[in-house]
Amino acid sequence: MPAPMLPGQSASKKSSGKLDPQLPPQLQQDKSKDMDALVAELNKTPFFMTKYDDQDGDNEALEALKALAYEGEPDEVATNFRNQGNEHYREKSYHNAIEFYTKGIDVKCGIKDIDSKLYLNRAQCNLVLKNYRKCINDCQKALQLDPALVKAYFRMAKAFLKIQKYQEAHDAVEFGLKLSPEDKEMKLILKQADDKINEAREREEKNEKEYKTFLEAMKVRGMSLVFTKDSGDNYKKFRLEDKFDIESQFIFDGIIEFPSLEYNCYIDKVGELSSIVEMLSIPYMSAPENFANHPELSIKNVQVYMETISGGLIKAGKKKTINELITLQTPQIPIIDWIVRLYVVSKDGADEFIKRWNKKERLDNRRSSNEINLRTGELVDRDN
Repeated sequence: MPAPMLPGQSASKKSSGKLDPQLPPQLQQDKSKDMDALVAELNKTPFFMTKYDDQDGDNEALEALKALAYEGEPDEVATNFRNQGNEHYREKSYHNAIEFYTKGIDVKCGIKDIDSKLYLNRAQCNLVLKNYRKCINDCQKALQLDPALVKAYFRMAKAFLKIQKYQEAHDAVEFGLKLSPEDKEMKLILKQADDKINEAREREEKNEKEYKTFLEAMKVRGMSLVFTKDSGDNYKKFRLEDKFDIESQFIFDGIIEFPSLEYNCYIDKVGELSSIVEMLSIPYMSAPENFANHPELSIKNVQVYMETISGGLIKAGKKKTINELITLQTPQIPIIDWIVRLYVVSKDGADEFIKRWNKKERLDNRRSSNEINLRTGELVDRDN
């Protein structure tokens, strides 16, 4: 038996004998339009809408359609939004799911079981999307409404792990395990958090031991540190060769300045047992062209100076080791900005160099030692 015809459907047939597909009656007059135009017309009909176009602000049908979503009791409306959010979540459309959960939350139905689940579900979306802090906030709000939500503790703990808040992750999952002691997933999160906490504790203990050894090694040698306003990050290279042995030698960087040439040579990893002449040999070997036309600056014809704690200068014997010089008590030669710095001038130019040396300028450019964090080499923040 042939299927019954819909109202407005004609019985015209193609040569194949099949019925022609018919347009909705309200679009019969537009059947001469192309497909794009017809789709645009359909989209103006609320039932067929795939996107909202409310530019004119007077689409009553659209407003009526929107209002349908809020018909019913608040708990029914909120539950409906949660169900729609769940559908989007199952389709992995997490942003849309969040939108519907948020609409459900905004209803403020006042029923804790519904509102807490809305927050909990939105937290899961945020966890998947790596919005970890938003996930934590939603879990906290869910738990304020229902402290027995085990999943909230679990999701919050996972988010805390991701942002390296290991103690917080431990605390969250510990609460969850009180409610569900045999939960294997939460036990795994607890182990991960505790492993990270133990690693951090061991690292801190190691750093503390290293720092104390460093200070003790300086104290035993009678060494002093001075910092200028130009202090950089050379503290990273100023260390003991064996970080946990005060008797091992200090390793640091050095700078050799040749004022008459306006040339500085930066030397990486100098040991305190190195002699001045050993340091001097480096620029002469690495950049001989700088000295080719300056016989007055040959190693045997130069004098070496170092800055003292009082801002003055002291002549440094070429055969002396760095250790012998920086452990002198009178006059005291400090490590400046974590670096050993030598000034090299010709014997004939030494008097002029000393005459031009500005002691006051040097002292004015220094920082107080308590302005520097010796652990990090950074300036101490006086505002906190």
